[in-house]
Amino acid sequence: MSEIEEKVSNLFIKASEDDVSSLMLDILRILSVFHGVLWKTEISQDLIKFYKTLGEPEIINPKMIDIAIKNLEEMGLIKIEQRVRGMTFSTKTYQDLLIHLIDKMATRKILQKDEKYRKYILERERTIREALDESR
Repeated sequence: MSEIEEKVSNLFIKASEDDVSSLMLDILRILSVFHGVLWKTEISQDLIKFYKTLGEPEIINPKMIDIAIKNLEEMGLIKIEQRVRGMTFSTKTYQDLLIHLIDKMATRKILQKDEKYRKYILERERTIREALDESR
């Protein structure tokens, strides 16, 4: 087992004990779903979608997200870059943080065994298929 896989596996144990570790794991789940890269400003929205899809409470605490992201970076599971990002329907730009999984494959390998992760992917794919079928 690689070091990354071991860290993610250990996070499952901690997630049952405290809310920040649970949130850290949820952030890894959504990062993995989005191929290992997300803007920080998108994380809250994607967590809400994740919780709604799984039928869980959608309570989002921005300070706790910041702590979870910092902890994931300190653990060596994610990398954070300050980047310029364009605004939708505008020529303006702003600074945002681009968050990358350090090892997408190792993280996904552990998460594929996770019931929440698998359920979210299946529901997300089903919703996308239904939307595509309706547009025909």
